[in-house]
Amino acid sequence: MISRAAEHCFWLHRYVERAENTARLLQVNLAFVLDARVAEHEQWWPVLRALGEERQFSDTGLPSRVTADGVQDFVVWDPENPGALLNSVHQARVNAHAIRETISLEMWEAVNTLWLWLTGDEAHRLYHEDRYAFYDAAKHGCQRFQGSLYTTVSYDQPFDFMRLGALVERADQTTRMLDTAFLRAETGAAPDTPLWLATLRSCSAMESYFKRGQVPVSGRRVGEFLLFDLAFPRAVAHCLQRSSHFLRRIGAGRGSAGRPAGATTEALLARLRATAPGVVLDGDKHAELEGLLVAIGAVADAIVSEYFPAVPAAASAMEALSVDA
Repeated sequence: MISRAAEHCFWLHRYVERAENTARLLQVNLAFVLDARVAEHEQWWPVLRALGEERQFSDTGLPSRVTADGVQDFVVWDPENPGALLNSVHQARVNAHAIRETISLEMWEAVNTLWLWLTGDEAHRLYHEDRYAFYDAAKHGCQRFQGSLYTTVSYDQPFDFMRLGALVERADQTTRMLDTAFLRAETGAAPDTPLWLATLRSCSAMESYFKRGQVPVSGRRVGEFLLFDLAFPRAVAHCLQRSSHFLRRIGAGRGSAGRPAGATTEALLARLRATAPGVVLDGDKHAELEGLLVAIGAVADAIVSEYFPAVPAAASAMEALSVDA
């Protein structure tokens, strides 16, 4: 498989995963703030932090916009925000278009339909009339793509690179969710039990958590589940384990042992497995999770350096709104 096509596969699924995560986080926070009797700023700045967009938001020069509508408009629509839901779906579509002959018709239709809906009148009307339903529709649009991936293409190298992109994104986002939740808990800015229930919902983890008999809900138990569980698909350990699996598949028969991306991923997984939960969850949680984020970033960098060529910068936000089908 040529490097350029592999890169499009990787970023296609990573952007879809990012868009779904954004929609789900905003939807969960809408419900959470109904019970959080704190200032509006304290209700919505954690969304920016969990998405890694605090600095980007501050650079707008309008920090006073830390309001429900200000944050949601920025995270969903702002053309100058590379992480906005709109731009994530656009970038997914650009990558899908570039490998149209590699992906299935159903996958292309899913991402293209989501883009056309998001840029049409219906989505904007729904956003203003029923914000919760808007996020639900955006989330289901992403899930339609993900379901098509599993059921309409062969499980070969393009599939492996797409899954690799999604897994790296999930590991990063789950770590950010936890870091933000622990910071909220430490500052007392949110009720404890609703906070950790919202964190589980933000990772689509609540049912799996309770089916494991994980009661009562506490930060330590939720953190242990979302970091170390090898069976839950959004847990960091699971994402790293599956990333290592797909890197071995990609390198099979070509001297994969010791290759940088695989070695970096396996080293981080081994480090996480050897770490007692108490080291992360009873000590300086912020420092530990920040370190984990840096390590996950190193995994992504190793994948990019090993498998993908240098490419021109991504299309600007204004170009994103004018790309032809």
